[in-house]
Amino acid sequence: MEGGFVSGIVPTRAARAERSVVCMSVSRRDMLKFAIGAAAAVVVPMEALADGATSPATKYRVRGIYGYKIMSAGDTVNSVQGLVDSGSWVELGNLVSSAKKSSGKLRDLEGALQLFKTGYFADSRPKQRVMATYQSEFVDAVAALEAAAKKQDKSKANRAAAELKNAYDNIIAYAELSPNEFANTEGQAWSSDYDYRRKF
Repeated sequence: MEGGFVSGIVPTRAARAERSVVCMSVSRRDMLKFAIGAAAAVVVPMEALADGATSPATKYRVRGIYGYKIMSAGDTVNSVQGLVDSGSWVELGNLVSSAKKSSGKLRDLEGALQLFKTGYFADSRPKQRVMATYQSEFVDAVAALEAAAKKQDKSKANRAAAELKNAYDNIIAYAELSPNEFANTEGQAWSSDYDYRRKF
């Protein structure tokens, strides 16, 4: 070892580290601007990145759940006229019953119509208004059928049955609904357990 080196390459004494401090001259005004800017960045919310209420995914999920429920009520709607013709007032009354504990199938459909209107047409007020008209006609026809069934009034029941069918057909046509092609498919959907196409 000569001159503090081993084999002339590695130093045997620790190198002394030197630190330098850089000072910046910042005015109080600049510091205040910086502090305000930092606070604003924390307080002001960032732009939302998640799907909104009117995203395509949300709309088509609404269409899949409530649209297919509306579509599947077609057989029930079409059976009304036959019940009126045969004077089956009890069966008719059960379909349109407004009783809280035993509401009828057609009464239950009112909720699906409302959720479909506000969900699928969430980004279009004009379309919501059109759907609201058909929905109102449907609800009024169900109420008229219930009143006619209670009084066994065939004339009023016939009129209400025709109005019900017309309102329902308008809803199906305007919303362009079609039968659920996955209704009889076993297993779950390819994307997730919560996919509306999954059979429960």
